[in-house]
Amino acid sequence: MRWIVSVILSVAFAAGIVLFYQVWMDFRVSQAEIEFLNTEMQNYRRVEKLFAEQEEKVVVVNGLWEQIQQVGLAPDNWLLYPLSIGRTMEWRDLEKLLYLASNDPDKGGYWFRPTALRVTRVVVAPESAEGTAPAQPPAGEKPAAGGPLPKQMYETVMQGEFMIPKNR
Repeated sequence: MRWIVSVILSVAFAAGIVLFYQVWMDFRVSQAEIEFLNTEMQNYRRVEKLFAEQEEKVVVVNGLWEQIQQVGLAPDNWLLYPLSIGRTMEWRDLEKLLYLASNDPDKGGYWFRPTALRVTRVVVAPESAEGTAPAQPPAGEKPAAGGPLPKQMYETVMQGEFMIPKNR
């Protein structure tokens, strides 16, 4: 009789171990699923937050676009005239060019949209009476008195577009 009780207890113990192992594995799988679902939920919340921020920006841009169209600033309402200059000029010519490109509302109802502007001062040696450039004095010395002074010129690169409203 004792051996029957021993066998029954051994079988019950083995069944308990198998049952415990299955429950433990189910617990581990459930824990991994919960961790995955938490990560997914955090990702969805982050995406929801990004969409909410973008929606706010879209609302602002749509409102701005409506205001732009009411004022007449739509791209179809403008004539564009490209400008591309790359040459050496005197200061008075550069000054006139920069004044034309300045966006002053009082001067004519057009705007200049620059894409590139570079002005570099260069010194040009004047020509002598024979048509050749005079010899330059050594570095650090002033030119001889009465000789022609070097002329200052400006190497100018300017690119952009003049914009004029069509309905003017």
